[in-house]
Amino acid sequence: IFGYIFYQYGQLDYSYTSLALGGAVLGFLIFNFAPARIFMGDIGSMLIGVFLAIFGIQLANMDTLPLGLLQISYPGTIMFALLIVPIMDLITVVGIRLYLKKSPFQADKRHLHHRLLVLGLNHPAICFSLIFFNILVLAAAFLLQKTDSSLWAALAVTILAISFELLVLWFYSKKKKLDDKELDITNHK
Repeated sequence: IFGYIFYQYGQLDYSYTSLALGGAVLGFLIFNFAPARIFMGDIGSMLIGVFLAIFGIQLANMDTLPLGLLQISYPGTIMFALLIVPIMDLITVVGIRLYLKKSPFQADKRHLHHRLLVLGLNHPAICFSLIFFNILVLAAAFLLQKTDSSLWAALAVTILAISFELLVLWFYSKKKKLDDKELDITNHK
């Protein structure tokens, strides 16, 4: 998506870089299906994150983008929608860690994909559900480009993200309570 938007805006250097990054990630993905034969690790993930941040900042600083029939009036909202899953996960995890008076840099299993695993979803189901959610948020962001305010578009994207996160947290807490009750029953026998 970044490559297409940058290409349409005439920023070929960003377009080619994002397309090259996308190609590298897709090439990597082929070897990451079960049974996985390769593992990216932290450095590779961070490098992708840096590129996504650079692309996002560049996109957010653009003026109105003419994309064929669609005109993007608020590019920052599109950037926010593209990166909503990692942004939402980061805010939730750091918020919970700070609330529990723990270091925000301490590793734990409170990330969204861990909670979805506890809820019984397998890795492909988690991947497809997060992709579907991201497409839903992105579609909402594109549709809201017709509004008069970027604030409303960003607010709608944020409400969608918070609703999804709260739904997952609610199901997760119900599942944990059920598991705790089962453990309590088995410990008293």
